[in-house]
Amino acid sequence: MGCNSCKQKNNIETNKNVEDVTESLSGLNIFYRLIAFFTISISLPFILIILLGQIFIAFFLPSKYNLISKKIGKYFNDLMEKSIIKRRQKDFEKREKQFKEKGEYDDDSNLLNIEVYEENNDIEKQN
Repeated sequence: MGCNSCKQKNNIETNKNVEDVTESLSGLNIFYRLIAFFTISISLPFILIILLGQIFIAFFLPSKYNLISKKIGKYFNDLMEKSIIKRRQKDFEKREKQFKEKGEYDDDSNLLNIEVYEENNDIEKQN
């Protein structure tokens, strides 16, 4: 409810806020458009090559289509697994190098002779 003058003031303020936001992003707009254009123009040839390869296999090797698609899928899955294993190995070696100078937890180590004292007090609920 409210008076018309208050509604008009609120509409004018919201329009100014929207205009301010669009003006502040106007310089970046061209930059984002260029990034999108180059990304699409680079990715389209790869997509077309993959689609043409699938069409070629479907037309000229229909009996082996399932076998070939399974092999290609298995190849990419193996490639991903190898990259994940390699990344984990690199992280492990990095951590190993990082903590190499620290003490180890062997039977002869002084780090195992630490006594821990804990107090386990129950906290009573206050009503």
